[in-house]
Amino acid sequence: MRKLHYHPSNASMAPHLLLEEIGAPFELVFVDRAHGAHKSAAYLALNPNGLIPVLEEDGDLVLFETAAI
Repeated sequence: MRKLHYHPSNASMAPHLLLEEIGAPFELVFVDRAHGAHKSAAYLALNPNGLIPVLEEDGDLVLFETAAI
């Protein structure tokens, strides 16, 4: 299943709305920016830039630029 790693912000809103609009199944994964979760080793493995959002597509594809998502 695809996962959208997000934090409530404008950058995360566009991919979230797109996934909702097309009816694609996805799981929301909250990234707690206030506690530095976007700088953790696990998150940096997904996005070496440490930015939010990230879209994981069944573990095979990881997109981490809002425009790419």
